[in-house]
Amino acid sequence: MRILYIFLAVGIMALMTFFVLKNGFQTKTTSRFESLSQKQDIGQNVQTDLVFDKTLEDLPVPIARWIKRSGVLLKLDALYMDMKHTGQMRLDPGSDKWLSAMATQRVGLIQPGFAWQVKADLAPGLNVLGLDSFIDGSAEMQIKVLGVIPVARVKDTGEVNESSLHRYLLEMAWYPQMALHKDMAWTEIDDYKARATLDVMGVKASVVIEINEMGQFVASEALRYYDGNKPLKRTPFEGHASGHAVFNGVEIPREMEAVWILENGPFKWYKVKVESAEYH
Repeated sequence: MRILYIFLAVGIMALMTFFVLKNGFQTKTTSRFESLSQKQDIGQNVQTDLVFDKTLEDLPVPIARWIKRSGVLLKLDALYMDMKHTGQMRLDPGSDKWLSAMATQRVGLIQPGFAWQVKADLAPGLNVLGLDSFIDGSAEMQIKVLGVIPVARVKDTGEVNESSLHRYLLEMAWYPQMALHKDMAWTEIDDYKARATLDVMGVKASVVIEINEMGQFVASEALRYYDGNKPLKRTPFEGHASGHAVFNGVEIPREMEAVWILENGPFKWYKVKVESAEYH
């Protein structure tokens, strides 16, 4: 009987430790989301029109076409954006297995940045939680099985910070306001493409954005650090947008696909669908 009590006590302690660690991960996630939104508080004496100060005439032809169609000119008082996604992801280019995923994301519009949490199902009852953020020019990424067992963690290196800013720009299809941001630099390439460049606290990144004849955002591409390479090296990355829909009065892509262009061929690793998008 004494042995039974010992096993029971050990089991209870293990269960308590599990929930403490899991709650710790959730607390960390909540903190990153709250920190990002707090960074957007520009005060009563500063107006958002001083942040989104570009006009259509200041933009390359395809970008102006996109902004005009999107309807975002009526949403320039927004400080940040909350989104919910569903989708599928692949963790290994050599695998055909897709994992179901659900994610929440907060995007800063005044101070560029994001916080993203994802839950992907590895097997029935077994999931992996991921946290990815870019705040004040500093990136952090964590992955934990069941939110407890560490799988990966990287934080605030030059390569990670740059790659995270690339992500922010590559996903600009979901927050067209950023095209008008005072810190965004544009270079026109042709009637359909333009290059966006942004510097956030010394972290600099550029992406090429493609807009179709109708003014819809259809693709983005960049040379971005790929963590599958050792040592890290910049690798072509593409985002493909489709299924445009209106959320909160702004037209954005409903679906996007993220693709690494590796030496042995394209690696489509994430297919995502927007379920909701709200401005604050």
